[in-house]
Amino acid sequence: MKINKDSWHYKLWRKSFNYSETIPTETDLCRYCHRVFWQVVGIAMIIFTIGVVLALLGLILYKGFWLNTGTAFAVTGIAALVIGAIYLYNRWLNGSPKPKQEPTLASSWMQARKENVCPLVEFEE
Repeated sequence: MKINKDSWHYKLWRKSFNYSETIPTETDLCRYCHRVFWQVVGIAMIIFTIGVVLALLGLILYKGFWLNTGTAFAVTGIAALVIGAIYLYNRWLNGSPKPKQEPTLASSWMQARKENVCPLVEFEE
């Protein structure tokens, strides 16, 4: 399998190595996806933690939430419904996305795991 060096997952994979480590010129698909997956999980956990801290800080600082809890939840729910309706309407207008010709990284990895064979990954410019 060939992976472009300009792809987001290659850049994430490359940053997963320490500066003292040598970055390999080739690897297998399972190890590559494993490193990329844990990098994505780590970034998602950091973003989630920052979001929770900001939300709690906002709740503590905004006294009106405590006084008008029902109204705050109603406004938040209505805003979420409107955003969801706009998103679904946009999907309906544009139709379903066209299938890609090339298999994605995730689908290639799932196929390799199913067959218990991880092909070598070659990096190309």
